[in-house]
Amino acid sequence: MAVYKHIISVLLKALMLSGLVFLAACAKNAEPENEHISFKIANPDGWNEITRGAELTNTSIRTEGFGIFAYHTETSVWNPTQHSVPDFMNNTKVTYSGGAWSYTPLKYWPHNQSEKVSFFAYAPHVVGQSITGSTLAFQVAQEIDNQIDLSWSSNETINLNKNTSVVEFAFKHALARIGFTVKVDVDGASPIPATVEFRIKNVTAGFDLDPSDSQQEGFYTQGNLNLHNTADVPVWTDKSGYCSFSLAPRHFVGGDIEGFALTDENTTQAQKLNADNAYIMVIPQDFGTNGFNISVEYEVILTDKNGHEYQRYTQTGRGVVKTDLEAGKTYTINITTGISKSSVELISITKWENGGEVLISNIVPDIV
Repeated sequence: MAVYKHIISVLLKALMLSGLVFLAACAKNAEPENEHISFKIANPDGWNEITRGAELTNTSIRTEGFGIFAYHTETSVWNPTQHSVPDFMNNTKVTYSGGAWSYTPLKYWPHNQSEKVSFFAYAPHVVGQSITGSTLAFQVAQEIDNQIDLSWSSNETINLNKNTSVVEFAFKHALARIGFTVKVDVDGASPIPATVEFRIKNVTAGFDLDPSDSQQEGFYTQGNLNLHNTADVPVWTDKSGYCSFSLAPRHFVGGDIEGFALTDENTTQAQKLNADNAYIMVIPQDFGTNGFNISVEYEVILTDKNGHEYQRYTQTGRGVVKTDLEAGKTYTINITTGISKSSVELISITKWENGGEVLISNIVPDIV
């Protein structure tokens, strides 16, 4: 009997010991609920401005989300040479729901306060996006419908530790935006004669509109954006390629497949041509003295006094816009069409952040 008691005692001690080991292991792996990493956007109301080809507002950025890359560098200070592949968070999507920004799976601060985590964010979130170090490779979408307003977080979010309550991101625009207005000039006639109708069919911005003009450049097709940047302007490197962008009838206000019809209002005041979700988004670019081309294709439709069409023909006008393109600004280009001629003119530059308009006084439009 004594032998059995001894065996039972040994077994109980072994079970108790294994239970303690199990509990210790659980305690080691468990993360306190209040130490998970939280994120938010600084001044989210700033996103009420239109900020991309497909509108990114305060509401839509919450549903489309932003992307985060993060490095756990232990006790080392983050640097792009030694830490080039995100090992903590890799393009994690953060969205807004239930009154808070959330993501999955949750990440936790290292227990050791001397260990550091560095975060790099961009918006809106794009599936498959990657970075090397803090450099994000960006390809400009050729189709206007697929273009985005690429933005980066300009505040310092590197080498943070568990004392950080919430990681906050302040996003700024990395691209420039081009929009259009339109007027009509019927040789001084106002209103537009009842026997004449004008319809804008296509607008193209780029470099290959006149193949004989080798001085004209287009827009960059790709570049690298450095997300480790606390300045007010983006840092772009390795910008390359040239391309053109076109707006079709579906991109115009109203979306009429027959094109944008000019009215009497267009004889006295420029009217917005592109829809809110159809701005051209481009990488910032210096054009020097060359500028870039704008081409417009429009129909002139002539009818008799009874409203019967007797002639329809297509006109193509072309102009040069001589300005550099800076990030975070909208460049509004007015197109004036007529029965036999058209002109192109840059009429304003608007900052997205506050909607303040800066008129350009040294514009030299080409009249065709």
